[in-house]
Amino acid sequence: MNILIVDDDDSCINALANLLKFEYDFEIAYDGIDALDKFSKKNFDIVITDIKMPRMNGIELIKRIKKTGKKTKIMVMTGYPDKENKIESEKMEVFAFLSKPINVEFLMESLSLISKKL
Repeated sequence: MNILIVDDDDSCINALANLLKFEYDFEIAYDGIDALDKFSKKNFDIVITDIKMPRMNGIELIKRIKKTGKKTKIMVMTGYPDKENKIESEKMEVFAFLSKPINVEFLMESLSLISKKL
């Protein structure tokens, strides 16, 4: 299972990388534009994206990923879990909405569910 982690926060990326490195293949992007570039070159089963990032935010990234027609599952993580972002994410049918700090057990259960469906 290939995962693309998208976040501009090094501490969050490092934490996720350390958590996932033994079970999953993943790549890292530091904003939405970087993520779209990687997404255009490789198929990812899952994208885990932050919402607030420079150059392109996570909501715009999700919209562009959805337009590709690929069946990539998307998980949103944010340190700003406001109602508007959650509603917007639900409209775009994201698989999970994670508040930072991330609940590791919930994240791993969500990834396990996705991997069973692939």
